[in-house]
Amino acid sequence: MMVVVSIVILLLAAAVPAFRYITGSRSVDTGQNLIAAMLNRARAEAVRDKQEMGVAFFLDPKTDRTMMALVSLASVTTQTNVEAAGMEQYRSWQASTVTPPNTVTYSVGDVVCYASLKSPTTGERKRAVHLFSCKQAISNSSTANEPPDQPWTPTFNQYWGEITGSDIDSFTTVDYQALPSGISVQLINDPRGNPAVDRFVRFGMILFDSTGRLECKLYSVQKTSNLGQAVGLTQDLLDTSATPAPFMYSQLGVAIYETEPFRNVSGSTEGDYVMRNYMPNSPSTVQPELGSNANPDNSTDGEEAWIRQNALILFVDRASGALTKTE
Repeated sequence: MMVVVSIVILLLAAAVPAFRYITGSRSVDTGQNLIAAMLNRARAEAVRDKQEMGVAFFLDPKTDRTMMALVSLASVTTQTNVEAAGMEQYRSWQASTVTPPNTVTYSVGDVVCYASLKSPTTGERKRAVHLFSCKQAISNSSTANEPPDQPWTPTFNQYWGEITGSDIDSFTTVDYQALPSGISVQLINDPRGNPAVDRFVRFGMILFDSTGRLECKLYSVQKTSNLGQAVGLTQDLLDTSATPAPFMYSQLGVAIYETEPFRNVSGSTEGDYVMRNYMPNSPSTVQPELGSNANPDNSTDGEEAWIRQNALILFVDRASGALTKTE
């Protein structure tokens, strides 16, 4: 009897690793299917609405799970109509009035049109319409909290920040999609010739143009936007030619892997070194990689080697948007 029990125990012990391998593989496959479905949706809506659309990936600091968000230009993500974007997405700024009584309020993330002066140059002081996003809730609008009247300097104030053509945000009417628990994703980054920058990043996005083709472009995210708040940004990610940042280019593909084995690798983290100044208050599991000596970025070498060896690496086909495995 004891011999039989011993054999059963040995068989069960041998089966555990195989079971973990099978279930882990299935979870990664499930993650791949969910990502493919989300990318297909974004691409289809980009073609339908003839506007930029994409998917942002980030680690939710509240649930410690990888999330996906449908994103587009910040100027259109506040729309509530399921049809193609039109003028219904915009709201003009107005001050509250006493007679007749009309209290106007604005919430963080509200987008408004505002006629500001076009240029400080003499002869060009015509007013032009600018889009601004609310950064701080306003319970009673007035001239004291209106958008900047001269947006060229500065382009923001305490209450409003100007929306540029590179600002990306998630939709207020579309829920975020979570990947299976225990599955993580990093994005294949375009370092633009800078080897010190992460080849794989935890936060980023895949974007399609109005024809459904993959694009790699500079983008920006405001900390008070829906996406900025979900990610936990403490300052705006800005698209500025004065201080180019390679991680602000939209990404090229995904690397899907099991979370626990990755976190058990010495020196690995779920954060990005390049994001250390933008999400400093994240939980310990998403702290940026902290290197040593004169090249702190090099601390990512070990984890990147692990990802290349163990993750399912998929590029997004430029024309079709399909996920493609490469050797």
